[in-house]
Amino acid sequence: MNQRITGHNPFISRSIWVANGAPVEPFDGKVYGGLDLSSVSDLTALVLVNQQGEKWHVEPHFWLPGDTLYEKSKADRVQYDVWHKEGYLHAAPGKSIDYDFVARFLFDLFDKYEIEAIAFDRWNMKHLVPCLLRAGFSEDQVEAHFVEFGQGFQSISPALRTLEVELLEERLCHGGHPVLNMC
Repeated sequence: MNQRITGHNPFISRSIWVANGAPVEPFDGKVYGGLDLSSVSDLTALVLVNQQGEKWHVEPHFWLPGDTLYEKSKADRVQYDVWHKEGYLHAAPGKSIDYDFVARFLFDLFDKYEIEAIAFDRWNMKHLVPCLLRAGFSEDQVEAHFVEFGQGFQSISPALRTLEVELLEERLCHGGHPVLNMC
């Protein structure tokens, strides 16, 4: 108690992350994703992966509200506004994350890729499902391709162990995406 500790304890070292920064190849075949929905105005994330040979190629997508992007950049001391201009961050219309905007983006991705499954945390999914239906997904498609993935130890621990192995063996290609690097 009352001892100074560091608040910075990364999952993996910076050198391991950088070692996995090879360029991302265009996706071919089955694609899997993980979706983290923000509550209102924080970062929403979708990370897609595609295995080619022994390597996993990563395509991340991030959203923040467009109307407050500059202010959030200043408040968080993060280059969100620059990353948006460079195409690394999507600006959702308005002052909050518009799930209809995200749902239309997801619908377009399903046309572009052979998406097998997108895992999601149950927390805000009840708000996204009606948006997915409005975007053009059928109820059967939502049920077949969107898979609940709990955020507790039982689900996360084995997934993080697998991710750590892939990173240590340098079988991930993330291309040095700046928002993903920050996360």
